[in-house]
Amino acid sequence: MKKLLLSLLLLFPIASFAQAPLTSTGNITASGTTCATTNACVAIVLSPPQATVNVTISGTFSATLQFEQSADGGITYFAAATPSATATGLYSFAVSSVTNFRVRCSAFTSGTAGIFINATTGGSGGGGSSGSSSSSGGSLGSPVSNGIYVTTSDILWFQWTGFPGGNINHTFRIQTANCATGAATGAVYDAVAQGTAWTTNYTASIVGGMGTGKLFPVCGWLISAETKIAQAGVLQGPFGQGWILSSMPAGGNTATSVSTFNEITNGGSILFGANASSFFAIGWTVGGGSLIQSPLAGPGVPGNMSIGNPSSGVDLAATQISDASASVPSAHRIQVVAVHFRLVTAAVGGNRQPCINIGTSSVTAANALTTSCSSGIQTASQTIDYDFAPGLTPTCLPGVWCSNSLPPNFYLQAVDGYIRTTIGNIQAGDQISNIWVKTLYWNEID
Repeated sequence: MKKLLLSLLLLFPIASFAQAPLTSTGNITASGTTCATTNACVAIVLSPPQATVNVTISGTFSATLQFEQSADGGITYFAAATPSATATGLYSFAVSSVTNFRVRCSAFTSGTAGIFINATTGGSGGGGSSGSSSSSGGSLGSPVSNGIYVTTSDILWFQWTGFPGGNINHTFRIQTANCATGAATGAVYDAVAQGTAWTTNYTASIVGGMGTGKLFPVCGWLISAETKIAQAGVLQGPFGQGWILSSMPAGGNTATSVSTFNEITNGGSILFGANASSFFAIGWTVGGGSLIQSPLAGPGVPGNMSIGNPSSGVDLAATQISDASASVPSAHRIQVVAVHFRLVTAAVGGNRQPCINIGTSSVTAANALTTSCSSGIQTASQTIDYDFAPGLTPTCLPGVWCSNSLPPNFYLQAVDGYIRTTIGNIQAGDQISNIWVKTLYWNEID
């Protein structure tokens, strides 16, 4: 008998039935701060194992609709990952730990918005003008993998060194949690969407840096923190950092920058540090971890300097290396990556050997920080192009061209950034021309 029952079960397996989706529908024709206002919202009560809420908005209307969810039975509502909509479409949300979901009108002008809410056990769908929403590093409703848990007692602090002054933007995202219990709410707090991102005018740049910060407005797992120079004309070099502090530096706020940050007394944990330039965002993201970079390791900004010809029979005098196309402050650091010039020798006899000297404003062959000389000799009535660069093998094509090496990784401060030529046995009528210098430079104060 048991064998017969087993055979029947194998032949006719017991069917498993998926739970029917939960739905809620209604029309919105008014605005309100809660669902107590008639026709101001459409809501749904969820029960496990609902994982996805799909909201379809239809009709003709002029209104702002808020997507809100609760993890405590509808007592407290937070903005959903996609916080609002003003147009028709399909919007999807992950709701694995959410107990209540609603669409509420916060601003109404005219028309009727048709709302259909469908809660299912499947994955989130796409579509609409916003599509599906989820958080980086972990599903909504669960702690962010590798996330940093922050509370409303913690400070998000951004610090810049070597910045000449101006506006810098700051923002962050958090997967929220109940501050009392630490339980995930299933909502993502986006500072831009919530109006808590901020811009600070850094009034000055000093050694040690200037900073700005604010208390986190919610508890939860930090998903990302970002800072960006919000003005044109700032070259590579300013060094930005992000920190989580246990106490606010003296005078610290979101409106002005202060210079009193100390990671020891303020209980600091660094999130990231990196070089940046205009509109180049740097930050910490949970998926990628911290970005820590030395201020000396930035790629540098390419520069090109064209120098006028000296008089006939005269060497190029000491000339400061700069870039006329950009404003480079006195604190910049430079690296010479290429030098080029042409020497046309007169019919006067004698061998010439071209050299370049780099050093201070009074640089000579005797006191140069570095000197590089041609591996070949130029005779009378010749035109030869000379190129100097790190890594070049000294070689010459007689009467046409010579390549010459420069020291690799040779950096100069602005006060040392001068170049001149020393042509051995230069004669009256010899002419140096087509002079240019290519550089990498960093705008920095460190």
